[in-house]
Amino acid sequence: MGTDVRGKNVIRSAHPSDAESVLAIYRDYVFNSAVTFETEAPSVDEMRTRIANALESHAWLVHERAPQLNGYAYATRFHPRPAYRWSTEVSVYVRSGAHGQGIGRALLENLLATLKGRGYVNAFAGIALPNTASVRLFENRGFEQVAVHKEVGYKLGRWRDVGWWQLRLASATNPPPLIE
Repeated sequence: MGTDVRGKNVIRSAHPSDAESVLAIYRDYVFNSAVTFETEAPSVDEMRTRIANALESHAWLVHERAPQLNGYAYATRFHPRPAYRWSTEVSVYVRSGAHGQGIGRALLENLLATLKGRGYVNAFAGIALPNTASVRLFENRGFEQVAVHKEVGYKLGRWRDVGWWQLRLASATNPPPLIE
C-alpha cells in the first residue's frame, strides 16, 4: 500500500470515519445497479459498524485521491461456520466516474496481498450477472469461475444470476495456518 509516483493516489486501511464517503460510493450501486442485492442503503452508523467489523476480522481498504475516496475493497467471512474461517469473500467498489483508471485493480491486489499475509487460503467473489467489468477484474487477478446460482436474486425488475469465482491464496496445509 502507498502512493503512486506522483504522490496523489493512496491505498490505505479504512477507518470508521470513512463511512460517509464509502456510503456515498455504495449508494449509487444500491439504487442504480444489480451489483449489490441490497435495495436500501445502510445508514452511516451501519456502514461504520461494517467497516469496524471487517477491520477487526479481515480487511477494508480505501483508495484516496485527496480529498476524495474513489473506491474501496473489503473482505468478510465466507460462511459463518468455523471450518470455513480460512476462506473469505471479497468485494470491490469504485466511485461512479472513476472507472477505468486502475483503482479497482490496485485495491483488489492490495486486498489479496493483505489476506494472504494473514493466512487465508481461499478468496471468493460473488458477482451478479451479467457484469463484464467485474468478471474481467477478478479473472485478470487469477480468479476462476466455480459456480453459478441461477435466478437467485430479484432486483431492478428481473431475476439475477450470481456467479462465484475463487482464488487460491495459499496451499491448504494440515493443520491449517493460524488466522490473525
